[in-house]
Amino acid sequence: MYDVIVIGAGVNGLSAGLNLAASGLRTLILDRSGRAGGQAVTHEPLLPGFLVHPHANYLSYRDLHALQPDPASRVVAARAVRPVAQHGLAFRDGGPPVVLHRRDHQDRTRRSLARHSVRDARTYARCKKIADQLTPALSALFFSSPRAESFAGDLAEVARAFDGVVDPKLLGSRSARALIDELFEADAVRTLFYLLFAEFSGDLEEPGGDVGVLGYVFWLLGRRELPLGGMGAVPDALARAAAAAGAEIRLDAEVARVVVERGAVRGVRLRDGSLLRAPMVASSIGYDVHLRELMEPADLSAAERTALARFEKANAGLIGSYAACLTQPPRYASGAHDADIDACAQTFVGLDNTGEVLDHFRGLRSGELPAPCGPVRVNTLWDPGQAPAGHHVAGADCAFPDGLDDAYLSGVGRSYPAAFTRMWKQYAPGVEDSVLAQHISLSREVNRTMSLREGDGQYRGHARGLYFCGSSTHPGGGVHGACGVNAYRVMTADRSAGVATA
Repeated sequence: MYDVIVIGAGVNGLSAGLNLAASGLRTLILDRSGRAGGQAVTHEPLLPGFLVHPHANYLSYRDLHALQPDPASRVVAARAVRPVAQHGLAFRDGGPPVVLHRRDHQDRTRRSLARHSVRDARTYARCKKIADQLTPALSALFFSSPRAESFAGDLAEVARAFDGVVDPKLLGSRSARALIDELFEADAVRTLFYLLFAEFSGDLEEPGGDVGVLGYVFWLLGRRELPLGGMGAVPDALARAAAAAGAEIRLDAEVARVVVERGAVRGVRLRDGSLLRAPMVASSIGYDVHLRELMEPADLSAAERTALARFEKANAGLIGSYAACLTQPPRYASGAHDADIDACAQTFVGLDNTGEVLDHFRGLRSGELPAPCGPVRVNTLWDPGQAPAGHHVAGADCAFPDGLDDAYLSGVGRSYPAAFTRMWKQYAPGVEDSVLAQHISLSREVNRTMSLREGDGQYRGHARGLYFCGSSTHPGGGVHGACGVNAYRVMTADRSAGVATA
């Protein structure tokens, strides 16, 4: 008998489990895999010694954690490196790249942007300085339940901070694309910001995206860190801390059903038939996967079935993770103008101008298979131990439309890696000859869709004692554990009030 069972030992499940155990609750964390980590794992799928991170690749939120008091927020990777060059855009014709750097190297960013527009370099420096002052507000927003008044307050704070840069009366009504076009005049700079917004935040054309550009994307730039030893170092640290706090972690334990009786959670039944009892269950797996696979249909209310249908319809698409083992790192033709492009935490290739970016996303929305493109990372530039001596491993996240059937995806998996490399060599001549092995991982379990509900109800399920703490909840994906921390706070508040259990 436990006080609480957490399903899933990813970063969010471990964050919730660590905090619950540290608060004195008898906590069991279950995972169907043989190791903790969820999407934040490091493995060797290609050749021995080449470490690949198929989904989560960076830490970006430790400044937000520093302002939070809970145990999970104090657990970070033991060692991490923050590359000087952070975000880059290379070009097929070898033209001057666009490179954004770490915050303490903004002079290098200014020089890079000034090659395209002196005005844009000044605008970036001004906006970045303002956005970096929003850390307390962002920390409060991330580590709290989503509430209309909080979002309204965040909008007001962003409007005050950027008054004089943009018209505060228009903020919240325009798309990210419209704001980026207003801020920057050079197409190369606009192209990089289109790509960064699409990766970090969402739809370029959606109204309200202007707030995301100013209040989130600008803040996030320059904060990417790489855990030394691989992304798996983060959940490993969380798992050790959870165990030290008294949580039991059981791997290779797949949950078949959440047991609900008379509207209240009673525990979980494992695939082997065993029953584990607890009056509270927190699920960190996908919202749709949980409702479809772990709940009896009869236990779902009409509202929950409607919410599930809405969630599945809003699927954000499929993210494929390309990986390659290399004999040498890529050298970009654009590096003749600025060698920093060869040492960026991420270098975008495949889309060279705003027209190509817009055509790419229009194609994705209409279900077309896109031409290869994506942000390339070569973590071995900073952590040589992730590959055999003198070798490197590269990766890139590639977007695909939703709705591709399994047979079609299988064909994509066979043909896409070679197509990606043919595209890549247009930017980095010689890279194709350095590839020892390559593949792409396509998983339907990786998407960026949230099931957003108002207030603490965001983390509560339809049955008493059932909670959600995964990346389908606010604030969504990313290696921050905020979803788990927020769910833990709601769970302990409900328990104290006597409403979490029957």
